[in-house]
Amino acid sequence: ASREASSNLSRFLESQSKGTIRSILAWTSFFPGEPDLTSFILRYIDDYSFFLPRAAPDRSMAFLEIDKDWTLDNSTDDLGIPAPENNTGSFFNPDHGAETLVLIPGLAFDNSGNRLGRGKGYYDRFLADPRMQLALKVGIGWNFQVVSEVPVSAHDIPMDWIVTEEGIIKVDSSKSIITKSENR
Repeated sequence: ASREASSNLSRFLESQSKGTIRSILAWTSFFPGEPDLTSFILRYIDDYSFFLPRAAPDRSMAFLEIDKDWTLDNSTDDLGIPAPENNTGSFFNPDHGAETLVLIPGLAFDNSGNRLGRGKGYYDRFLADPRMQLALKVGIGWNFQVVSEVPVSAHDIPMDWIVTEEGIIKVDSSKSIITKSENR
Protein backbone atom coordinates (compact mmCIF):
# COMPACT_ATOMS: atom_id res chain seq x y z
CA ALA A 1 0.00 0.00 0.00
CA SER A 2 2.91 2.39 0.71
CA ARG A 3 4.24 1.65 -2.76
CA GLU A 4 0.83 2.53 -4.28
CA ALA A 5 0.58 5.72 -2.21
CA SER A 6 4.11 6.71 -3.32
CA SER A 7 3.21 5.92 -6.93
CA ASN A 8 0.13 8.15 -6.70
CA LEU A 9 2.24 10.85 -5.07
CA SER A 10 4.66 10.60 -8.02
CA ARG A 11 1.75 10.94 -10.47
CA PHE A 12 0.55 13.96 -8.52
CA LEU A 13 3.98 15.60 -8.53
CA GLU A 14 4.48 15.04 -12.25
CA SER A 15 1.03 16.29 -13.23
CA GLN A 16 0.35 19.10 -10.77
CA SER A 17 3.63 20.83 -9.93
CA LYS A 18 4.15 22.13 -13.49
CA GLY A 19 7.78 22.98 -12.74
CA THR A 20 6.90 25.31 -9.88
CA ILE A 21 8.02 23.00 -7.06
CA ARG A 22 11.66 23.20 -5.97
CA SER A 23 11.46 21.94 -2.39
CA ILE A 24 9.57 19.04 -0.86
CA LEU A 25 8.95 18.83 2.87
CA ALA A 26 8.36 15.17 3.71
CA TRP A 27 8.61 12.94 6.80
CA THR A 28 9.91 9.54 7.79
CA SER A 29 7.45 6.89 8.84
CA PHE A 30 7.45 6.44 12.61
CA PHE A 31 3.96 5.90 13.98
CA PRO A 32 2.40 2.50 13.29
CA GLY A 33 0.32 2.50 10.13
CA GLU A 34 1.82 5.59 8.51
CA PRO A 35 2.65 5.41 4.80
CA ASP A 36 6.36 4.92 4.15
CA LEU A 37 7.59 7.63 1.75
CA THR A 38 11.13 6.25 1.40
CA SER A 39 10.68 5.09 -2.21
CA PHE A 40 9.20 8.47 -3.19
CA ILE A 41 12.09 10.36 -1.58
CA LEU A 42 14.71 8.12 -3.19
CA ARG A 43 13.07 8.49 -6.61
CA TYR A 44 13.16 12.30 -6.56
CA ILE A 45 16.07 13.25 -4.30
CA ASP A 46 18.21 14.21 -7.31
CA ASP A 47 15.46 16.43 -8.75
CA TYR A 48 14.23 18.38 -5.71
CA SER A 49 15.54 19.69 -2.42
CA PHE A 50 14.08 17.40 0.25
CA PHE A 51 13.64 18.40 3.88
CA LEU A 52 12.59 16.31 6.88
CA PRO A 53 11.07 17.68 10.11
CA ARG A 54 12.73 18.03 13.47
CA ALA A 55 10.45 18.84 16.43
CA ALA A 56 11.60 21.13 19.25
CA PRO A 57 10.56 21.21 22.93
CA ASP A 58 8.61 24.46 22.38
CA ARG A 59 6.30 22.56 19.96
CA SER A 60 7.83 24.25 16.94
CA MET A 61 9.12 22.36 13.96
CA ALA A 62 11.97 23.04 11.57
CA PHE A 63 12.78 21.18 8.38
CA LEU A 64 16.38 20.19 7.57
CA GLU A 65 17.66 19.40 4.09
CA ILE A 66 18.70 15.82 3.40
CA ASP A 67 20.96 14.25 0.78
CA LYS A 68 21.28 10.81 -0.79
CA ASP A 69 22.69 9.38 2.46
CA TRP A 70 19.77 10.69 4.51
CA THR A 71 18.96 7.31 6.04
CA LEU A 72 22.44 7.23 7.63
CA ASP A 73 22.25 10.74 9.10
CA ASN A 74 19.08 10.41 11.18
CA SER A 75 18.85 10.64 14.94
CA THR A 76 15.69 11.31 16.92
CA ASP A 77 14.03 14.60 17.75
CA ASP A 78 12.49 15.65 21.06
CA LEU A 79 9.49 13.38 20.42
CA GLY A 80 11.65 10.35 19.66
CA ILE A 81 10.80 10.52 15.94
CA PRO A 82 13.59 9.86 13.41
CA ALA A 83 14.87 13.21 12.15
CA PRO A 84 17.96 14.62 10.47
CA GLU A 85 20.85 15.69 12.68
CA ASN A 86 20.88 19.46 13.22
CA ASN A 87 24.23 19.67 11.45
CA THR A 88 23.39 17.57 8.36
CA GLY A 89 21.95 20.21 6.07
CA SER A 90 20.51 23.67 5.78
CA PHE A 91 17.21 24.63 7.34
CA PHE A 92 14.21 25.18 5.07
CA ASN A 93 13.54 28.88 4.52
CA PRO A 94 9.78 29.65 4.60
CA ASP A 95 10.47 32.54 2.18
CA HIS A 96 10.39 29.79 -0.47
CA GLY A 97 6.90 28.62 0.50
CA ALA A 98 5.40 29.32 -2.94
CA GLU A 99 7.84 26.83 -4.49
CA THR A 100 7.23 24.13 -1.91
CA LEU A 101 5.25 20.92 -1.69
CA VAL A 102 4.47 19.99 1.91
CA LEU A 103 3.56 16.34 2.53
CA ILE A 104 1.54 16.05 5.71
CA PRO A 105 0.61 12.92 7.67
CA GLY A 106 -2.70 12.63 9.45
CA LEU A 107 -4.97 10.28 11.35
CA ALA A 108 -7.95 11.35 9.21
CA PHE A 109 -8.85 13.79 6.44
CA ASP A 110 -12.33 15.00 5.61
CA ASN A 111 -14.29 16.13 2.56
CA SER A 112 -13.27 19.73 3.17
CA GLY A 113 -9.53 19.02 3.23
CA ASN A 114 -9.38 19.26 7.01
CA ARG A 115 -6.86 17.05 8.77
CA LEU A 116 -6.91 15.36 12.14
CA GLY A 117 -3.36 15.19 13.43
CA ARG A 118 -1.97 13.87 16.67
CA GLY A 119 -3.11 16.89 18.68
CA LYS A 120 0.14 18.78 19.24
CA GLY A 121 -0.29 21.27 16.35
CA TYR A 122 3.25 21.09 14.94
CA TYR A 123 2.19 21.16 11.28
CA ASP A 124 -0.55 23.74 11.85
CA ARG A 125 1.87 26.12 13.59
CA PHE A 126 4.46 25.65 10.85
CA LEU A 127 1.92 26.16 8.04
CA ALA A 128 0.36 29.20 9.76
CA ASP A 129 3.45 31.22 8.81
CA PRO A 130 2.13 33.66 6.16
CA ARG A 131 5.07 32.76 3.91
CA MET A 132 3.74 29.19 3.75
CA GLN A 133 0.24 30.11 2.57
CA LEU A 134 1.18 29.54 -1.08
CA ALA A 135 2.81 26.17 -0.40
CA LEU A 136 1.06 23.18 -1.92
CA LYS A 137 -0.29 21.19 1.05
CA VAL A 138 -0.87 17.48 0.43
CA GLY A 139 -2.22 15.15 3.08
CA ILE A 140 -0.87 11.61 2.78
CA GLY A 141 -2.78 8.70 4.24
CA TRP A 142 -4.84 5.63 3.52
CA ASN A 143 -8.16 5.64 1.72
CA PHE A 144 -10.01 4.50 4.88
CA GLN A 145 -8.71 7.64 6.62
CA VAL A 146 -10.74 9.90 4.31
CA VAL A 147 -13.97 10.42 6.23
CA SER A 148 -16.98 12.71 5.92
CA GLU A 149 -15.94 15.05 8.74
CA VAL A 150 -13.19 15.58 11.31
CA PRO A 151 -13.22 18.03 14.24
CA VAL A 152 -11.82 21.42 13.23
CA SER A 153 -10.36 24.27 15.27
CA ALA A 154 -9.78 27.84 14.12
CA HIS A 155 -6.01 27.26 13.87
CA ASP A 156 -6.24 24.13 11.67
CA ILE A 157 -4.77 24.47 8.18
CA PRO A 158 -6.68 22.59 5.44
CA MET A 159 -5.04 20.48 2.75
CA ASP A 160 -5.14 21.36 -0.95
CA TRP A 161 -4.97 17.70 -2.00
CA ILE A 162 -5.08 14.26 -0.40
CA VAL A 163 -3.14 11.29 -1.77
CA THR A 164 -3.88 7.71 -0.76
CA GLU A 165 -3.02 4.27 -2.06
CA GLU A 166 -6.23 4.39 -4.10
CA GLY A 167 -5.91 7.76 -5.78
CA ILE A 168 -5.43 11.48 -5.79
CA ILE A 169 -8.12 13.64 -4.24
CA LYS A 170 -8.46 17.32 -5.17
CA VAL A 171 -10.10 19.38 -2.48
CA ASP A 172 -12.64 21.60 -4.23
CA SER A 173 -11.74 25.29 -4.12
CA SER A 174 -14.94 25.91 -2.21
CA LYS A 175 -13.55 23.52 0.45
CA SER A 176 -16.91 21.79 0.53
CA ILE A 177 -16.43 18.74 -1.66
CA ILE A 178 -13.66 16.58 -3.06
CA THR A 179 -13.39 14.66 -6.28
CA LYS A 180 -11.39 11.47 -6.61
CA SER A 181 -9.12 10.63 -9.49
CA GLU A 182 -8.93 6.93 -10.20
CA ASN A 183 -5.67 5.12 -9.56
CA ARG A 184 -3.88 4.52 -12.91
